[in-house]
Amino acid sequence: SWADRFGMGIIGAIVAIVQLIIYIELTRFLSAQFGGSGDRGRAAQLALYSYTPTLIAQIIALFPVVGGAAALAAPLFGIFLYVQGATRLMGVPQREVAGFVITSIVAWIISGIIIGGINLLVIMPWLFDVDLLGNMIRAINSQAAAQAGG
Repeated sequence: SWADRFGMGIIGAIVAIVQLIIYIELTRFLSAQFGGSGDRGRAAQLALYSYTPTLIAQIIALFPVVGGAAALAAPLFGIFLYVQGATRLMGVPQREVAGFVITSIVAWIISGIIIGGINLLVIMPWLFDVDLLGNMIRAINSQAAAQAGG
């Protein structure tokens, strides 16, 4: 229904904001570990600047002709901006930038998987009264039984 889609959109926006806050804190923490300033304000600038191409690509994705190219180019440009900002905004020494960026990306991926899992398995079922985990387990069990019997 319309209300469910609206609710999922609101939850998606909240999750995106939480994820951005986590990215900012990871950037702040990791920059300090790699010899940078660890300044929260500059970490916020870097996280937002480097995430902007992805946000724009999500809007462009509404147009199928150019959406695919934007979806491929945006993360690469975001990484480029992050690399540039590592030294300029966070003060990470040039010799430490590669390690800082790679560690940041790995940390973002791990945090994204955790946040996505919590959203998928806890928040959405709780709000929309869906036994998603139970449905997944039943589907796996029925598929295993079909393979064992067949």
